[in-house]
Amino acid sequence: MKSFRDLFDFGYITGKNQLLLFAYMFIYLIYAFTTGLEDSLLALSIVIFLAAPLVPSFLMFVFYLLWEYESTFSFGVTAVLIMQVIMVAKILLAGKMMVKSESKLQSKSYNLQVILLAYISVMGLASLLLTGNMTGIGMIFKTIITFYVISFLKDDKSFETLLKGIFHVLMFSTIIATVYGFFHDTALERWVSGMGEVSQLYGTLGTTRMGFFYLTSMAFFLYFVDNKVIKYIGVAAFSALSFMTISLTVMALYLMVILLYFISLGKFKKTISFFVVATAILFVSFPVWSKFAILQPIVYRVVFASTAFEHGDADIALSGREGLSEAYMTKFWNSGIFTKVFGNADEAFSIVREERVAHNTYIDILFFFGIFGLVLFIIYHLRKLSFIWKKPFFYPLLTMKLVLLLGAFTVSIMSASYFFILIFI
Repeated sequence: MKSFRDLFDFGYITGKNQLLLFAYMFIYLIYAFTTGLEDSLLALSIVIFLAAPLVPSFLMFVFYLLWEYESTFSFGVTAVLIMQVIMVAKILLAGKMMVKSESKLQSKSYNLQVILLAYISVMGLASLLLTGNMTGIGMIFKTIITFYVISFLKDDKSFETLLKGIFHVLMFSTIIATVYGFFHDTALERWVSGMGEVSQLYGTLGTTRMGFFYLTSMAFFLYFVDNKVIKYIGVAAFSALSFMTISLTVMALYLMVILLYFISLGKFKKTISFFVVATAILFVSFPVWSKFAILQPIVYRVVFASTAFEHGDADIALSGREGLSEAYMTKFWNSGIFTKVFGNADEAFSIVREERVAHNTYIDILFFFGIFGLVLFIIYHLRKLSFIWKKPFFYPLLTMKLVLLLGAFTVSIMSASYFFILIFI
């Protein structure tokens, strides 16, 4: 029982702050089950958010990331805009927008943070002035929020404690968002060749996007829960939810998350042996497990995609994504040299006017920030990972980053709050 109670122990914050965080999450649990009270519940959550100190506010904001698209007041104002303004105001009232951290981990990346934030700010303001688009302003707010909260941490231990808190609240938010999806019937039907219409788990964000958080929640149990029974139950539950997205991207990332966990145990040879044996067993037992209802849609999609690849039709295998990428990249390379280097300060979809978004965040970054911005973005993450690879929190942080950064190749999430908040942690 104690191990189960530990799941509800927000030990990284104490006393009144812990109660505020718990109350904030409880409001969203009520929100998931009700209709007609949205404005009142959102207003109450913002009052609690306003009353909380900086670190609990940040954790509340992290919890909220899955609710951005389902939390608009009836009069048209989005809760995310209000919360961003409150967070930035709290940071400014704290005295400094960014401070140079005492932590070696943070001070090493400080200069890159300043350059990246400055460039995002310039392009965000340019987007507002040239196109009237608020996307860039949102990016500025979110980058300031993350860089500031991370920068005041004094040592690696405090960073690890905050990181556990981030995974912890994301796990609870993911569960409640899934409940919201079931209660409000947000599931979408997808045509799967050989099966017909199949329901995809949608939650509050969409199939693949929810999959990112199922995998991050699974990582919480893998890396931060010691009790083996609870660990296995958590991993099994979020594995099942991942399968229910029927997303090939999520399935590929799922295998990566499992592989990273085994590598983190420090037994590389045993990890390779395990995967070789597991692959052989899965191959031999394919006629049995492929008939399980929860796995059948994934199996059919993999078989269909493999067949399309064999016939040289990558566009069909990738659900039309290859053709979309070609259309967007042709437009990008036909633009002027200044635009190619420094971007257009606008989203790719707004410029190209395709029937569908690019379904590739890096194409969106190219259009918005240019080659310079994309290179800066990549260098920042490579440098950050090089600083932390020997830290005890390396694998959980690497898992979260790779789930988002690799998953971003198949979805357009540049303007999503969770992308710009979580990738800069």
